[in-house]
Amino acid sequence: MKMAVLPATDATAEALEALEEAGKRSLGSNCTPVVPGSVITPMTDACYQLVFDQDLWQSLYTINASGIAAAAFFTEHVPTEFENNAHYLKDRTGEDVEPLAELPKADEN
Repeated sequence: MKMAVLPATDATAEALEALEEAGKRSLGSNCTPVVPGSVITPMTDACYQLVFDQDLWQSLYTINASGIAAAAFFTEHVPTEFENNAHYLKDRTGEDVEPLAELPKADEN
């Protein structure tokens, strides 16, 4: 699955919308393959190709969001497609992390 993680000024719908074109551009670029256990760092104009471990029920990656106010995720698929019995994004203590803003907006679906 392709994923772009961009640094954002804050965790608002406005900040996410301001990054939408950059997110689309990043997803259209050459993606760097990342295997489970890898660290993904939010960057402008970067795309990651998540390589899932077919022998495991879950592939885990770390997002290094240190030094940024928020992170904007743009993905090839809706992340909930990959949920089974665990949420797709967790913090370092294992608690679910929910998006504060999403594209397209719920009323645009």
